[in-house]
Amino acid sequence: MDLVGVGMVLRSKHDGALEVTEIVHNGPVHTSAAVRLGDVLRKVDGKDVGKTVDSARKLLLGPKGSKVSLTLVRHEPFLGIEAVRMEHSFSISVIRAAVCAAQPIDMPIQGPLGQENKPNNAATESGKLEWELYEERLKSQHARELCATLQENVSKVTMERDELHAQLYDANSAMQEVEGLRSEVDQLRVQNNSLYDEMLRAQQERDAAGAELEAVQQEGDMLRSQLTQLGAEMSQLQREKAEASSLEEDLMFSASEKMSLEEAVRSAERERDAAMAAEKEARAELRASKGELKDCLKQLQEALGGQHDAQRSAQDKEALLRCQVEEELQVARQESYELRATWLETEGKCKEAQEEADRANEQLEEKRIELKQALRRMEEAEAETE
Repeated sequence: MDLVGVGMVLRSKHDGALEVTEIVHNGPVHTSAAVRLGDVLRKVDGKDVGKTVDSARKLLLGPKGSKVSLTLVRHEPFLGIEAVRMEHSFSISVIRAAVCAAQPIDMPIQGPLGQENKPNNAATESGKLEWELYEERLKSQHARELCATLQENVSKVTMERDELHAQLYDANSAMQEVEGLRSEVDQLRVQNNSLYDEMLRAQQERDAAGAELEAVQQEGDMLRSQLTQLGAEMSQLQREKAEASSLEEDLMFSASEKMSLEEAVRSAERERDAAMAAEKEARAELRASKGELKDCLKQLQEALGGQHDAQRSAQDKEALLRCQVEEELQVARQESYELRATWLETEGKCKEAQEEADRANEQLEEKRIELKQALRRMEEAEAETE
């Protein structure tokens, strides 16, 4: 089976790259109008071509009419600057066709079509002219293609330069937008941090509110227990109030008894005063009787001069009077002792009654104070409950 190629000549450079040095006129590569002189072949059907022309030829040759994929690299000046070139990789697909077998540039070329021997008419003068004319046409065609390629490259470079300017402008505007977005992101971060802080504060406030709610619930339970205790205290105070009312009644009765005792004391004092007055009268009578006796003694002493009987009768009378006076004094003294004993007894009873009344007043005052405190606690409990 005859093998055919794609119609281009390769040359191995010093770095091992396979450069396109010639393109066969009307060959598959020439027809595609995608490959230029100076392009570097890298792959054939996805396979690396290696660093020699023979290895690339083995991959390029194939059955006639078969499709082959070529991957090439082109170095183009950046923004029209020759010193700065950019590598551009591209792929094309061509159909293998019958062309003259091409030879690499570093091998001797024997004919314009890459044949190993010259045509039969190459030895004649006309053949030489035809050969030179063919070479001139090929050179002029290459020059036209090169000019067209250069113009195309210039237009492409201009377009790419304009595109790069536009991209640079877009990049600057994009950078400005990025800076604006960064500032917005920073602001959003600050806002996010503030929102996070607010969320933390809200959580803390919620925890504090929960703690306060628990405290309020505990206080409510304590208030309920206090209300229960206050209810018990209320019932106790009611009982104490009943006892206080009974004590007040007892005190009223004690007051009446005190009044009666005071009346008895006053009557005893009056009796004592009467007894003292009677004692004073008895003493006055005694003094009067003594005066009378003295008078009688004087009279008797005056009548002693010769009346012995009269003296004896007077002595008897005097003795009788003395006995009567002593009896009266004894009775008065006895009555005075009885009155003093009665007065002392009455005074002791009055003291005892006064002490009992004082103790009852103190108890009543304590009960009143306790009752006031209980009423105050009841009012405070009712206010807290409301």
